[in-house]
Amino acid sequence: VQALVRIRFVGLRAGAQPFVGGVRYYSQEAYVPRGREPLSVRILAEGFQPIEFELVPERDQDVALPVMLPAPAPAPGPAAGRPGTG
Repeated sequence: VQALVRIRFVGLRAGAQPFVGGVRYYSQEAYVPRGREPLSVRILAEGFQPIEFELVPERDQDVALPVMLPAPAPAPGPAAGRPGTG
């Protein structure tokens, strides 16, 4: 039986979804097998830029997350009916 370690995301935005090693978690804590290989972490929240980093799950740890930045506004597409195009 492989030991598990606890990863707790401090400052997780309400509604944000943490993914650790490609697995989605539904709280601010993830329990993953102890290991020495880095795991990819993605924090996703609608309307915000993702946070991405790696961590090595050798021990229980608290991970302080940076503030999530708003996603950039989509670039405007070609305007329909622009003057001088018809």
